[in-house]
Amino acid sequence: MLLNPPCVGCCQVLTMSWTRAVWLEGEREEELSIPSNWIEDGYVRWPKVTNAAKYLQQHTEPCASWLSFPLLKAKYTSGTLYTRSHLYERKGRALGGASGQNQ
Repeated sequence: MLLNPPCVGCCQVLTMSWTRAVWLEGEREEELSIPSNWIEDGYVRWPKVTNAAKYLQQHTEPCASWLSFPLLKAKYTSGTLYTRSHLYERKGRALGGASGQNQ
């Protein structure tokens, strides 16, 4: 199912960046590649759900109800470029590197 993009301008390029982060959950260190926008003011934000895969794939913006964990280290950050038309191409389709270009 095709969606209408919220704006015209299919040539507009967006960067969806990921960061390999290490954070502290209680006494345990966790490490994972997460959307870079999940790191705010020295904290990793995490949704209050059992399985965060959908939120990770969709690069969901953190909200006030999300958990916060102290960021210990951001190892590296990488991004993928997408055109706005690609982001709104199909409903429910996870973003993948197949049609993006690596930086």
